[in-house]
Amino acid sequence: MVNVFLCRHGEASFDAPNDRLRPLTETGIANTKQCVSEMEAVLKGVVTQIWSSDLLRAQQTAESFAEALEIEVTVQTFLRPDSDPARVVKKLADCSENESVLVVAHMPLLGDLLSLLLDGNLYTPYNFQTSEVVHLQGELVATGLMERVAFS
Repeated sequence: MVNVFLCRHGEASFDAPNDRLRPLTETGIANTKQCVSEMEAVLKGVVTQIWSSDLLRAQQTAESFAEALEIEVTVQTFLRPDSDPARVVKKLADCSENESVLVVAHMPLLGDLLSLLLDGNLYTPYNFQTSEVVHLQGELVATGLMERVAFS
């Protein structure tokens, strides 16, 4: 069984020289810490990899999870807001069935990626809130073959 956790970065400031360097706001940091605290028991011992976009706000969010889970973050340039969700599916499909990945990225990529993994199309993108995590599970990572898992 493959587990994929999709996480949108925390709330980010617009006070930055460019989009790549937008840091988390104080609210974004607090909300991310709360999310990590709530999710730690679910993720610890399950997540084997953390992938983050190369944009600062995603890296800061991923580092909060990495610290709690004691896992290194791997920065992936294919996780930018305007990246192709089909490419992300292919990269996730390369993971073995015993691996579980926490993907920290952006909208609209995450909304499109969730739609592709669940429904097999891009017609129903999900509107992720900041610092939100969605858990998907399946026999393999493939378009339309994953199922959403409710957190208990």
